[in-house]
Amino acid sequence: MSKKSRKRAKKSFHLSKKRILAVLLVAIFAVGISLSIGVLSFELGSKHASEKLEKKEIEISKLKKLQDLLESSQKEIAEYDLGISEIDDLRASQEHDKKVLETKKKSKEDHKTTSRKPRIAIILDDISFSSQVHRIKSLGLPITMSFLPANAIHPNTPKMAENEEFYMVHLPLEAISHSHAEPNTLHVTDSAQRIDTTIAKIKKDFPRLMFLNNHTGSLFTSDYRAMAHLYDSLDKYGLTFVDSRTTSKTQAPRLCKERAMNYIGRDVFLDHENSVEYVQGQIREAIKIAKATGLAIAIGHPRKETLKAIESLKDELSKDIELIYLNQI
Repeated sequence: MSKKSRKRAKKSFHLSKKRILAVLLVAIFAVGISLSIGVLSFELGSKHASEKLEKKEIEISKLKKLQDLLESSQKEIAEYDLGISEIDDLRASQEHDKKVLETKKKSKEDHKTTSRKPRIAIILDDISFSSQVHRIKSLGLPITMSFLPANAIHPNTPKMAENEEFYMVHLPLEAISHSHAEPNTLHVTDSAQRIDTTIAKIKKDFPRLMFLNNHTGSLFTSDYRAMAHLYDSLDKYGLTFVDSRTTSKTQAPRLCKERAMNYIGRDVFLDHENSVEYVQGQIREAIKIAKATGLAIAIGHPRKETLKAIESLKDELSKDIELIYLNQI
């Protein structure tokens, strides 16, 4: 090979080497760019994921707080059931209450005696927890407690009632509209056998039971057939129905008249509004009725406001008035 050819070949080799290096550099740069983009995408993705995770954690934290609040409120809700449908029914029966009161005044006028003080029986419904029993007993007054039948939510009501001098059962009956019905609520479509089985179970759980009053029940108590079946079972087990009068259409007075039984029903609903002042006014209304007729039956719930109102009127409930358990009427 000539010197010129060798020089040309060497130049060509160096040129090829430069091209290869250039290609390698481009490739490395491309890979670097890809990696950078990948890293950037990963970082952005990670940042986005981190932000999403952070938002999720905030949401979970909020939900947990709500859950904690719900759990802490659950007992209070159970203890102080507002009974929205029951209250609506009571509003509808206000005029009916006035007429019943006038009739009651006339019918009791002949039975009034100067030797006996006017009497008031206060029934507190929805008793489900020992804390309620403790608060009521701390008043030192003969307050009639009406316990809800035992179920999975409040399984110990029979055991709590067992320790009381006198108690009632708050029987769940179907309302026209109620979104939180108690388990084992009796319905107007229930057979006589179903009603009888329910009452038999309650009597077994509460062996000293004598009186029941209805929890809700605006639909059930206004149904003649359903109430007739209920009265059959109550008579069978030696039990007396106390009408909470959640509706003006209650069939209890009619059935009592047909069966030559004494009708027992509520005169005053204490905590239609949940304030101490309102309950105080209702207690004074019960006192007024008791003085006019000889006896008044008031029904309320073991709410803080209701108990405060009762406690604040201890003197008025003992002055010229005899506060009694329901079985003393």
